Amino acid sequence: MMQIAAVLLLSGLIAQASPSGPPTAMFTSFITDVLAGRVPSNISETMRSQSEGLTQVRDAFAKFGTFKRLQYVREDNLQGYHRYHYSAVFTKSTQHVVFVTDSNGTIVGFFEDQPPQQQSQGQPPQQQSQGQPPPPGEPTPPPAQSR
Repeated sequence: MMQIAAVLLLSGLIAQASPSGPPTAMFTSFITDVLAGRVPSNISETMRSQSEGLTQVRDAFAKFGTFKRLQYVREDNLQGYHRYHYSAVFTKSTQHVVFVTDSNGTIVGFFEDQPPQQQSQGQPPQQQSQGQPPPPGEPTPPPAQSR
């Protein structure tokens, strides 16, 4: 029996397990938790301690309508972190976002991303919008003051 399985595997007749895809379900849960006013479970202690930033994200996303889904765009690695780029589809708008995870799969960052057209044209990233936490290891900027 083992010989038959080995022959089938070698001949490509048995499909090998596909590599694990992007953790879209985990990120969808993150977004729905934030929008519902809950602190997501799979986030770093640093993000948990800065949960006021998540409240600001919820308030900023409210103008985009009801959250519908995340659409995977691409993924990459930067300085030991894994970055997953998505389009967050709402009823009134689509926002480009990036989730950053550590080697354990814990969410350590969530940011506005530049649109895919700018990425392919090599344009520099846009300024980080208010209400989103800074990249891992960077201090949280003070809140904007109204005049």
